[in-house]
Amino acid sequence: MDDLERLQTIVRVARLYYEVGHTQHEIAKEMKISRPQISRYLSYAKEHGIVQISINDPLSSCSGLESLFQEIYSLKRAIIVPIASDDEKMIKMQLGRTTAGFLHRILKDGDIIGISWGTTLKEVAFSLKSKNLKEVAVVQLKGGVGRLNAKINPMDILVQFASKLQAKPFSLTVPTIVTNEKIKEALVADSMVKEILELGYKANIAVFSIGYPSKKSVLVDAGYFSVDEIENLRQQGAVGDICSRHFTINGEVFGNLEARTIGIDLQAIKKKEYAIGIAGGINCAPGILGALRGKYLNVLVTDETTARMVMKLDGLTENEV
Repeated sequence: MDDLERLQTIVRVARLYYEVGHTQHEIAKEMKISRPQISRYLSYAKEHGIVQISINDPLSSCSGLESLFQEIYSLKRAIIVPIASDDEKMIKMQLGRTTAGFLHRILKDGDIIGISWGTTLKEVAFSLKSKNLKEVAVVQLKGGVGRLNAKINPMDILVQFASKLQAKPFSLTVPTIVTNEKIKEALVADSMVKEILELGYKANIAVFSIGYPSKKSVLVDAGYFSVDEIENLRQQGAVGDICSRHFTINGEVFGNLEARTIGIDLQAIKKKEYAIGIAGGINCAPGILGALRGKYLNVLVTDETTARMVMKLDGLTENEV
């Protein structure tokens, strides 16, 4: 291995360890390098400035902001993460890890956990630590994807949650949005579908991302909307969605899709013991504000920059509150 190849290998090892979150054992297995060698590469990366570690103390930078959000929006908990990046994937990864840590602390025997799906929930699922729980169920709160080649497979997320929590999985194997109301009525009348939907309504914990209408939406990737259709939704006033239920910046339900959407409704989500909404990046700020105004969540997980943007959209500053 020449010097350039060695340096490229060291950088790749450092990225897998510090950015992706793989263990040294996982990296060694993936790259077919001994674990002691991985350790030496990581030491080299720190010693030569390839990796520079700094600590963002959330207690000093975000605790006041969290308290403000809890007070202003009547939240049970606001978790605001200082993230020194505007990279969407990095933000989702950090928020996913943070949400997984929060879930690990609050989950207990007998819980029924309702989950949505999407790229953010995928990060939560894969960051979740194992916990030996009894009599726990994990249930999908909305239907699945429409395309076989969609980037996100809701079943993968459900299985990850269930396996790590020793829980029983319940999959809602119907489309999320159907062509017309009659099709929805026929599907939800099925006894198995009805059972899963009822379990979702019984869930005491709901974990969901707050999406926003754009061509990058998982709803576009899943085949439920074309790029033009999702743009039309935005122009009509939709700023975000929870479990594919769209709403305006004032938290009003975007009604023309309700009759065709299969899954838990927003009024039921807001009644959960823990309604945990996750979203990051400034594009999500209007959706977060709409969700807060609609009181569709009582736990918010977001990043610091986005939290400040939400306050700005709401006409608030930290000094004025």
